[in-house]
Amino acid sequence: MPLHADLNNIQVIDRDMARRVDELKELGGYSSEDFNTCQVTWTTRALEKTDPHSSFQPHEITFFYENHEIIKLINSRHEKAESVQDLGVNCLEFNNYVYLFFDTLDYETRAKFSLPELSYVVYSSDQGVSWSGLKSLDPFSIKEKFILQRDKFKQYIKIFGNNKNHVLSIFNLRDETTYLFDPEFNILNSVSVYNRLTSFDYPADFYWHNDILYLVRGSCEKVRGTLRCPGRSYMETSKDFGKTWEKGTLPFIKKSYFLTLNNTLYHFFFTPCPSSWFGFIPAMDRAFTCGYLKVRTLQENGKWGKPKILIDTVERLFGVYKDKKPVFVWQDYRFHKSRLCGLIPLVGCIDSTPFVGPTVIYAGELDITTWKINESIISYEQ
Repeated sequence: MPLHADLNNIQVIDRDMARRVDELKELGGYSSEDFNTCQVTWTTRALEKTDPHSSFQPHEITFFYENHEIIKLINSRHEKAESVQDLGVNCLEFNNYVYLFFDTLDYETRAKFSLPELSYVVYSSDQGVSWSGLKSLDPFSIKEKFILQRDKFKQYIKIFGNNKNHVLSIFNLRDETTYLFDPEFNILNSVSVYNRLTSFDYPADFYWHNDILYLVRGSCEKVRGTLRCPGRSYMETSKDFGKTWEKGTLPFIKKSYFLTLNNTLYHFFFTPCPSSWFGFIPAMDRAFTCGYLKVRTLQENGKWGKPKILIDTVERLFGVYKDKKPVFVWQDYRFHKSRLCGLIPLVGCIDSTPFVGPTVIYAGELDITTWKINESIISYEQ
């Protein structure tokens, strides 16, 4: 569809596609394919009151995995055994490891169980027979408290590996940083908020394919308190479960996503238009210089193929979701019109906004056999 098309003469909002995108977001399109939940049980036992006149009935909660004791926690204040639900318990397993996570997001829960931090983990390396002590995740956080939201657990934590080893990545919503851990929760890598290139909704900075760990990150760094962002990105790969990394330089990428379909690894990425159009490029040429959504595939020889342009009118890329076919969500600028100042070469617009037009959000389903996108408008504002 050409630039400067008339929005009034095209299709209306596709409500069905909009609902489908919402469902994909709810499902957590980037949950690890190797994510395995497990069954944890618990028992409660009333304890003797330290103050016979107190209205609180303390009790002990003991957690079990396949009849093996995991940990005991004491609720010193609440009289209802159902208070275990306040701990936000989540369990997952991989190879011989079993992990039990707790989130204690509200102050009352932390006070009842004497747990000062927000998130904890206890793990077993021998299929649940013996367990580590309770380990707080907070010391790993770069800036803010470390949290594990119970309603986004599968969305924010992923396990990657094979039957010999594995790693865990956890996204901390508080500082918008993704952390990579070895099986015993030693830190291996982190991707801070100003270097992350995946969406806020679906943090998928690390991706595992054919025993190789992939990471695409930005190049920003803080120098004496000032954030500097050179115009490049990095592709990093690790063949030893995150212990060492090989780094390659890429042109600047605004957003980056990996998907595996039919055992082929696809890398989708977005190259944005510069934030300022004051200078040498007339506004009428924007479609020929930037705003591209591209894809490349990993070849059998381990090298990436030549990128293919899928869309060339992208203002912002919101997400790439895995379904039966890849689904993209983006803001499009094909209905924008150039302001007069934007058409003047070598001058440009003083306010760096040479375009006017509606905000149009598209969703599109990609046929990877033909590279055709079946697109629909899911939202627009004049």
